[in-house]
Amino acid sequence: MPVRKSSAPPLPIEPLEARKLLTGVLASAGASSMAYDSTGALHVAFYDTSAANLKYARRAPDGTWSSPITLDAGPSVGSELSLAIDSAGRPAVAYYDAAHKDLKFIRRVRKSWVTTTIDARGSVGHNPALLFAPGDLPMISYYALTTQDLRLATQAGRKWRIVTIDSAGAVGRFSSIAINPSDGSWGIAYESADTHSIKFARRKGRGVALSLINAMNSAANWQSRPSLLFDDSGMPAISFIDPAGDDVILAKSGRRHWTATLAAADAHAGPDTTLSFDPQTGAPQVIYTDDAGDILLASVNGGTWSSAPIGSGASASAARDPITHALVVLDADQGDVAGVDASIDAPADLNVDAVSIAQVDLSWSDPTMGQSDFIIQRSTDGGSFATIGSTSAGQTSYSDSAVNEGISYAYRVCAEMGLNHSAYSDSITAHLPPAAPSNLSADASGFGVHLAWTDNSAAEAGINIERSLDGTTWGVIATLVGDVTAYTDTTALENTDYHYRISALTPFANGDPSDEAEITTGLWAPTNLTATIVSASKLTLTWDDHSSAGTGYEIWVSSDGVNWPWASYRLLPGTTSYDIIHLTNAADYWFRVRVTDDLGNHSSDDQVQTTLPAGTPGAAADDFAANISFDDPRWIDLNWSDDTAGETGWRIERADDGGEFNAIDILPANSMTYYDTMVSYDHSYAYRLIPESPSGDGAVSAIRSVTMSPAPPTIASAMAISPGPIDLTFNPASATTQYFKLMCVAGDFGEMQTLADHLDPATTTFSVMAESDGSPLDPTKAYSFWLEAVGVGGYNDGPVAMATTGFIAPTGGYATSNSPDHLDIYWSDVLGETGYELEISTDGHTYSPLATLGADVTQYTATGLNESTLYYIRIRANSAGGDTAWSQPAGNYTGLNEPTNITAIQLPDGTVQVTWDDNSNAETGYIVQLAQGNDWYSYPTEIPAGSTSHIFTQGPRGPFQSGRTYRFGIVANSDYNYTRIIDSNALTYT
Repeated sequence: MPVRKSSAPPLPIEPLEARKLLTGVLASAGASSMAYDSTGALHVAFYDTSAANLKYARRAPDGTWSSPITLDAGPSVGSELSLAIDSAGRPAVAYYDAAHKDLKFIRRVRKSWVTTTIDARGSVGHNPALLFAPGDLPMISYYALTTQDLRLATQAGRKWRIVTIDSAGAVGRFSSIAINPSDGSWGIAYESADTHSIKFARRKGRGVALSLINAMNSAANWQSRPSLLFDDSGMPAISFIDPAGDDVILAKSGRRHWTATLAAADAHAGPDTTLSFDPQTGAPQVIYTDDAGDILLASVNGGTWSSAPIGSGASASAARDPITHALVVLDADQGDVAGVDASIDAPADLNVDAVSIAQVDLSWSDPTMGQSDFIIQRSTDGGSFATIGSTSAGQTSYSDSAVNEGISYAYRVCAEMGLNHSAYSDSITAHLPPAAPSNLSADASGFGVHLAWTDNSAAEAGINIERSLDGTTWGVIATLVGDVTAYTDTTALENTDYHYRISALTPFANGDPSDEAEITTGLWAPTNLTATIVSASKLTLTWDDHSSAGTGYEIWVSSDGVNWPWASYRLLPGTTSYDIIHLTNAADYWFRVRVTDDLGNHSSDDQVQTTLPAGTPGAAADDFAANISFDDPRWIDLNWSDDTAGETGWRIERADDGGEFNAIDILPANSMTYYDTMVSYDHSYAYRLIPESPSGDGAVSAIRSVTMSPAPPTIASAMAISPGPIDLTFNPASATTQYFKLMCVAGDFGEMQTLADHLDPATTTFSVMAESDGSPLDPTKAYSFWLEAVGVGGYNDGPVAMATTGFIAPTGGYATSNSPDHLDIYWSDVLGETGYELEISTDGHTYSPLATLGADVTQYTATGLNESTLYYIRIRANSAGGDTAWSQPAGNYTGLNEPTNITAIQLPDGTVQVTWDDNSNAETGYIVQLAQGNDWYSYPTEIPAGSTSHIFTQGPRGPFQSGRTYRFGIVANSDYNYTRIIDSNALTYT
């Protein structure tokens, strides 16, 4: 039979719940059945799930419950039952005895209960349905499992008569029996399990008529518990659940056929229904349960069906109060029965506000105008509502502080008058935010920022990580799932300021953010530093590079792992390996590598320790190298690796310009560096090393040669000939000069220009016509020129010569020859001058004439000056048409009188005394120092002004050694300048 569905869309299903004053009398109720008597007392029979037996309780019209009594102690009786009330208001119960598999009947007779076994033929009595026919005769329809048929038991006098109503297949489960008020005949609605259908049986004459009400496309394990009623005209109606569509169906009989109407679509319903008719309108109403635990009422108004929850629990057991006409349902969750009165208007406009992680505020409007109290219910699982409180009449707000952070709570409110309540308001959900994490910390470790925090929420589903560069604009960088308390931000950049905050998440709400953590990241440090030994004096360091912001690497070396004197090596960014040579064999070394930048920042270090193996006796020096020194281009640096064991010293031999090798020094054992300072420009030198030991000389090293750079070139003169060119005259080049480069700077702050490259070293004149970009010479600028001599051994810059193509104040300065009584003064040649005037001052304010010179003169020596005195010089050019302005004053100090007669003498006690003549009245002290062989001066020692001697107790490399040559130097210094190093005689120690 086709199902007729309403054309109007179904109204939303709104959850309702039971009254607030619940007694818990029926707290253990499982299956139940209830009915009113004519006085308004409610009778309930129920299966006590805790005791597994049949119980009964009565609620008086004033709402007072009797204590439940046990009708059958069983055990295992009453799990399937049906209660009915006779015309005298006496209750009776038909029920299944699972222990004996019988159908039983118990009835209140006077003040006692009488039990009868109705059917014991096999497994019988399942799903009984009881009513009293006219004359108070009980009738029970039930299912006989053994024969899988529908039976009917009726009482006539003291006997029971049992007949089979339908045996066509597995039929008769979940029957519902009713009496037709028009003729007193009975009807039974039931399911046919094998045909997946609802059937109807009715008495017809002396026989039974069977009808197929609805065949459903359902699975083999389907269940549908129909409910049958006759309307006032004697027409039957049946409610049932169609599991295939999850729909609530109402089938009504017409004169010729049945018509099915969709009462509730997609109802998520259980198998039970209870059908009733509204006593005011006669409209059908269907009570059913859904899978969320609500009991709902489907009713029709103006042809449109809608559903509203009227209770809560696993049963659709219901009854209608004959006096108030209110429907009551068993609230199995709360253990009581609640009445729902449709005439009481439900609260509206329910609003919830999660004001904190521990409080939800509710408010609503009161359509009853202050005539009702209110019941507040709450659910945490979306279906099972429980009463949490109430308010008095007119109070339309409530605060729920019995909540936990991070949980979602659904609320609903109903109005209550007496024993009945209204429908519930729409439910609304408050999503409490999770508690905020605390103790957030940020640590720049590894190659990112490691965050850690304390988790204060038991409900969060995850964590949001936010980051900001300014503490104002935030962005989510990660969303973590689960209960986590740490995270590493690997997207953080080096040398950057960051702010972090975190918040807990639930599927419905985000918590407040934690306190902020601030950090400035450093440079990402290298890792996996490894030292691989190559030889007794050499190893290779390798590491992993992680930095993109660093501008270089530093390698630090220590001999004890505690003291780290300085960064020994500085490398380019991106370097991942470096060979360390010139190490001491059999020694312990510690190495650190770190990243640096141009601002002085550096990363943390990666460190490694290693011990080098012992050397080989007599082995030649390894990695021997000779180069012009970076410290002073007039020196030659020698260095090597010591792979030799047992040597007493190293002999350094040198050959000058292809000559024979001669020893220039002998160094102590384990030495690996030497500075040869006794070399000259325009020379080539060859070196070799020989280890010495008591057993003789070891192997000779490879020969290393160095060619010194050319001597500095000079420009003899720079003359402005006309407004166009400046003529330069060069002094002859030194012998090893391969070519000249002519360099220039225009003005005081101009860029350096190359005016000519690869000039023949024989060039003696050059005319400058324009700047390097072709622009003409500027008459308002003084041009500074110098030559760069380039040779095999490098290059050397000469002094500056200046000139200008305009008649302007001369520019330039002056230089001292470190002389105590004169200054050498230089300036630019000015075009068109007839001469120059020079003035001198000791205070920079009052000047006196110093000299008047002729045209084209650009230098002058002022003599007869005082020792260590500041003098100011200014210059102007003269011409027939007038003079230029004075140049900017330039000042300098004259030098100190140098010590003389420097003499070194070996004393009998093995010390060396150096003496000198003190010729200065302006020195603040002397610096004495010494050198071995050709090595540089070292170990400077300051002694007071006026000193004329100093005693050295040892040489620069330890105790004085017999046969070694030592040099001693004296420097006089003041607060403004110092003298050159004055050498003593070379002393060969004996």
